[in-house]
Amino acid sequence: MGMRRHEKAMMGMELSGQLIQRDVPQQVVYFTSHTIEYPAPSEEQVREQVAWSFFDSLVDKVAKRLHCANRKCKHSDKRRIA
Repeated sequence: MGMRRHEKAMMGMELSGQLIQRDVPQQVVYFTSHTIEYPAPSEEQVREQVAWSFFDSLVDKVAKRLHCANRKCKHSDKRRIA
């Protein structure tokens, strides 16, 4: 399932000990635009698709970090030579 996360500041209430305080600034988080990412005929297939999606995302993040780290190393090597 996918969705969009939104945050906004608003005034609310807060319990402080046994007193309720009004007009306390709060950060509200809510979600909209819910979608089904991986429809499949069975729950087992959905779980497998979601697992592969998580794995692909993890591999992508690791690849990006390695690429970034590689660029930083090359940049620092050039600085040492100069």
